Amino acid sequence: MFFEADALYYGRDDGSGKNIVNGPESVGLGKDGFGGTAGYRLTIGGAVADYDIDAGFMQLDTWNGSSQGEFMDAISFDADGPMGSNTLAPFTSLFQAASSGSMANDETTEN
Repeated sequence: MFFEADALYYGRDDGSGKNIVNGPESVGLGKDGFGGTAGYRLTIGGAVADYDIDAGFMQLDTWNGSSQGEFMDAISFDADGPMGSNTLAPFTSLFQAASSGSMANDETTEN
């Protein structure tokens, strides 16, 4: 049997200045000072015959900052949106999902 307790500190990279939405209503990462948060992780486990079994629990405090707003125009999830529209930045997971796979060329489902 074993038990483990860890102190955690998570930070968010808000100093890069990258945009997560490009276009006339662009939104970047460096505007709100999201900072970091602390927490803890508990793990308990043991060995049974040829198997190791463990369970973990993690808790983080509330993040220091947040941002909200409303887009006045549609957002295109990939690079094929109308000229001058808001588009998700290429590094975001929604952009990646909209740009690959069987639905990548179906522009009617993404705004």
